[in-house]
Amino acid sequence: MAELLAAELTRVARLLDAQSPGDIDLVDAGAGGGDLLAGVLAMSEPTLVSRTQATAIDFRAAPEGYLARHLDRPVADGTARWAGGRTEHGPLIARWRRGDARVECPPTRGLIVAHELLDDVPCDVAVLRHEGWRYLAVDLAGDEVVDGPVEPSDARWLQRWAGDARLADRVEIGRPRDEIAVALASHLTCGRLIIIDYATSADQRRRLHPDGTLTGYRNGHQCRPRPDGTMNLTAHVAIDSVVEALSSVGHVRLGTVADAADRHLAESHGSSAGPDGGHGLSVLPFAERMRWARVRDLGSWGGFAWLSLDRWDTGGT
Repeated sequence: MAELLAAELTRVARLLDAQSPGDIDLVDAGAGGGDLLAGVLAMSEPTLVSRTQATAIDFRAAPEGYLARHLDRPVADGTARWAGGRTEHGPLIARWRRGDARVECPPTRGLIVAHELLDDVPCDVAVLRHEGWRYLAVDLAGDEVVDGPVEPSDARWLQRWAGDARLADRVEIGRPRDEIAVALASHLTCGRLIIIDYATSADQRRRLHPDGTLTGYRNGHQCRPRPDGTMNLTAHVAIDSVVEALSSVGHVRLGTVADAADRHLAESHGSSAGPDGGHGLSVLPFAERMRWARVRDLGSWGGFAWLSLDRWDTGGT
């Protein structure tokens, strides 16, 4: 994923430079351990890295050892110099901001990335009963009970995105995810927002996920979801709702990680390695072919949604 995002950073920088050369912002919203941001910078051209202002944002503090692994020395205001980004062209300035990305995201002239952020955003679950949509309440053991009627704002979301639901269908209400996506886009002064995540459409939610997608993960293993703080709780993103919410903010394109990989392979290895069912990958070494095959596999990483929103002072692609 880092290689694809490094290529995106290069594209965005090229488009910005066509308008007015200068520093480039790179923001990782929901940075986790910071490894994706580090990987993007490691794979980018040194001349681009030297003028990139990188920011990692997460509710968690920088993981123990993070500064030692990735950064040279911290500065009192939270700014730090990234050892891996130092080149003859100058140092890279990186920041770690702890808190809500909606608040902590700086004004960005460049690229904002939200990789597996929205699926972790808490959302209410509703179930359709004879009397209408009702919230599901849950205790710390994971046991559920049907609660009161949904609020008007959630009722409107459900009517728009689950209007054809059947009795007893469960739906995760995506309105909070939409709001965070729009908030991130509001910080983009010029450039591109990329959202990469598990996702569903309204048709998929009805046909494939009538019981919803909420689940838990503990130590990398899927488990029964319980809000007791011992696991990561996640639910697929209603990506069609996110697209509509963002459409008033900028130009939105929706595809998959596989689509992004095909574009990158075509650009970096020539048209023979482009979207041809995988045969063009034969030009690559075996280990690299296997890696890209997984990235292009729609049943694996390739099936993740890849949403991009552009905001440019003048036309950009």
